[in-house]
Amino acid sequence: MLSVAALATSAATAPALWHRLIGDGQPALIAGFLAMALSLLALAGRWYGIGRLLTMLSAAAVLWGWFAAQAPRLIGTRLTIHTAAAPHPR
Repeated sequence: MLSVAALATSAATAPALWHRLIGDGQPALIAGFLAMALSLLALAGRWYGIGRLLTMLSAAAVLWGWFAAQAPRLIGTRLTIHTAAAPHPR
């Protein structure tokens, strides 16, 4: 549920991230929100095992969508996948 609130506020607070989330990260976010809705239905129906699996899928999909939106940057604007890589051995 917090991911829905974070997504709603990201349009105003981080417009560049918002546009990448709606672009490259959109399929993963849709899968995450669908899994979250199905998880709530499973928990309401007392299917706790299925609810746990769907909750894990939802969290993984939201994280994957965030990663797709951030790529190739890891943190901020300076640290990218290439700058964080270890140097080649000599």
